[in-house]
Amino acid sequence: MLSIFLCASKMGLLTFFICLPLIIVKRFKIQFSVKNIFISLSLILLGILILPKLFPNAFERIIAVKQVSTGSIDKTSSESNAVRILIWEQCVQLIKQNFIIGTGVGDTNDDLYKSYELNGLTGAFEHKLNAHNQYFQTFIGLGILGFIALGLITFMQLIVSISKKYFLQIIFFLLISFNFVAESMLQTSAGVLFFAFFYSVLVSKQQKELEH
Repeated sequence: MLSIFLCASKMGLLTFFICLPLIIVKRFKIQFSVKNIFISLSLILLGILILPKLFPNAFERIIAVKQVSTGSIDKTSSESNAVRILIWEQCVQLIKQNFIIGTGVGDTNDDLYKSYELNGLTGAFEHKLNAHNQYFQTFIGLGILGFIALGLITFMQLIVSISKKYFLQIIFFLLISFNFVAESMLQTSAGVLFFAFFYSVLVSKQQKELEH
């Protein structure tokens, strides 16, 4: 299970650190106390020190993000972290222009490509990159109503799962929510299949438990 969190996406490492305490508590039925919290935090700190040796590529990406955020960005860049920041700036502009009804799902990427070309983002334009953020992607295509709908089926379900203490659902919606920040998951058949299948299974299970 832990390897899935690490490899599922570029946000896997962050998701891993968020889900790890939940997994420990659930697996070993740990009761919250000062001692147990101290032990858990110590283990997480130890993991932070060890994981860079085991997964150097993941931590190199984190360092790259810091470097990108503190310096100027070359618009011709196609480097993953740098280009995301440039793309998200264009996404914000498109959202402002099409706030209510969006551009239409079929025109989202085309409008992004036009924006890249007009603003000199040659790296993003040449590689025909999407929004690299599902929330932005949906907002551009469907407007404010589509964005609210996506929020309801992710964050609202996460809140419900936490309130009802549904462990698997909490892990799933945490994973989905963080992956949606870094990738337009629903733009690929693999992402749609993963989301639709597990969402249907877990929410239907949750509904049956509520009925009982």
